Amino acid sequence: MTAYGLKAPGGVKAVISEGRPLITWKASANATHYEIYRAAKSGGYVLIGTSEELSFTDNDELTPFTKYYYKVKAVDDWGNKSALSSYVYVTSYGIKAPGGVKAVVGEGRPLITWGAAVNATHYEVYRAVKGGEYVLIGTTDGLSFTDNDELLLDTLYYYKVKALDDYGFESPLSTAASVTT
Repeated sequence: MTAYGLKAPGGVKAVISEGRPLITWKASANATHYEIYRAAKSGGYVLIGTSEELSFTDNDELTPFTKYYYKVKAVDDWGNKSALSSYVYVTSYGIKAPGGVKAVVGEGRPLITWGAAVNATHYEVYRAVKGGEYVLIGTTDGLSFTDNDELLLDTLYYYKVKALDDYGFESPLSTAASVTT
């Protein structure tokens, strides 16, 4: 029920902060806390949390690169609620797999290169033999990696790369590139 004089919060904003949607708003007179609602493009608004502050971080597992809509409702000591605020939206954070992965033999060793992934700060390189499981063989901040492990001669090796950031987000593995030693 909407309480007399309890207005919906104004100034609602949504930004990505440390990889998570951060929703902020202005205080509503007589409100003691706030309810935060979220919707995907095709769904209705669902209550996802409450806050006694003027901000809320959405820590739910969200689909990367998806637009989410948020509204806020003011609540007073007696449980009276305002109408929902106007909506704001933000595209959820994510990291795409590196593209353009290539593997060549350079100076007798497999050299793996790839294109930069948006939001990535470092990369993990994985290797497998045909039909085998991909195993992490190294990390780098750059866009190339030389496989200096002891490898079998005349053997086909497959490589995939994963992008990561400093907040703990990671991409799926890239498509494979192969090279014969």
